[in-house]
Amino acid sequence: MRERHSDSMTAVLAVASLVLGAGCTDPAIELSLRLPADSAQYDTSCVSAVELRVMGRGYAQDSTDYQRACIELPSAARTYPELRSMMRGKFTFAIPETGVGDVAMRGLAGASPCQKSDETDPDYAKNDTPDLVFHAAGTYGGDDAIALDAVPNLQCGATSIKVRVVDMLALVASGSSASCATAMTYADHKGWGATGTIVPRLHRKGVDFYGGGSWAAGTNSVAQFTAMTRLAAGHTSCLALASANETGANTTCLAGGASVCAATGELETAAISYGVWPQVDRALQGQFPSVLFGSVWNSASPKTPIGGATVAVDPARGKVVYIDPPDATGTIHARSDQGSTGPSGLFVLYTDAVVTATISAARRTRTVVLGSPDYTMGGTMVVLP
Repeated sequence: MRERHSDSMTAVLAVASLVLGAGCTDPAIELSLRLPADSAQYDTSCVSAVELRVMGRGYAQDSTDYQRACIELPSAARTYPELRSMMRGKFTFAIPETGVGDVAMRGLAGASPCQKSDETDPDYAKNDTPDLVFHAAGTYGGDDAIALDAVPNLQCGATSIKVRVVDMLALVASGSSASCATAMTYADHKGWGATGTIVPRLHRKGVDFYGGGSWAAGTNSVAQFTAMTRLAAGHTSCLALASANETGANTTCLAGGASVCAATGELETAAISYGVWPQVDRALQGQFPSVLFGSVWNSASPKTPIGGATVAVDPARGKVVYIDPPDATGTIHARSDQGSTGPSGLFVLYTDAVVTATISAARRTRTVVLGSPDYTMGGTMVVLP
């Protein structure tokens, strides 16, 4: 199949297919959107926009090599078939100059979804994008058709949540959860918490954060708001919390399980001091761009950090470095013994994916999902049973 590369070439979504071509005599690539086998069980009424991207053949080297179209839906679509029907004939855009590589579709939820998902918009912010309800992707292999398989990510329907933001390094330095009240206090009353999901990138290594629109400032050290928090069956992402206080920030997967500081019915997230970001291992970050600081705790009362804990991940997807707390100058140091955590229970995970980590100490083990986008730090506190 031949291709023409010109500014006049357009793409049109018709019925359940996308046709790429300049006119009726030009070659075309048909795109079909295949719905999940269990699509009938999902409510899609929260989807407010659908974005379609055609990546050029140079996208792997140049992340700007794509063409994008985004439509905001005129009304709610209750099911995936209804949503697919609503998209008929709505997309028109130019083909990348480098030709057709991959294709991606995203179902977005939230206010101003097309603007907030447009990286070329001057007001675009990576920590304040629409929620991702579903995604679909396909690769052009030279045939005349590409099938996009829809993968549900979030389930519609918001619930009320409470988020506690904890200064993790300060809490570790104190030695126990008895200092939680201090570690959760926003001295400048500017702390905040938000939700989203961290999702593997569809066509490149790494992960992306979608969300941030559901959030609240902290009042009396707790941020309370409503958000979509239920992941769809078969998802490849994690539910994530983003947060900040006057000392640090964090965007990372919610580890779940018992909390160190938060009360029953509350979620907690670990803000990481801004002072440690310039100290991360840039060589390791070049290989694994996402950086997550973590600590391992016991379940005693009060809870204390665990020394001798191990954190194991797929070595193809990440590297764990055990560290000591910042010294008097605020400098962090990798431990000379890289076999396990020191008395502080601290570690750093460098990764390029949403990874499954096995954390063990003294015959106690937990498996957690960890991940963080590469534009900020992640932070997590894991309590072993």
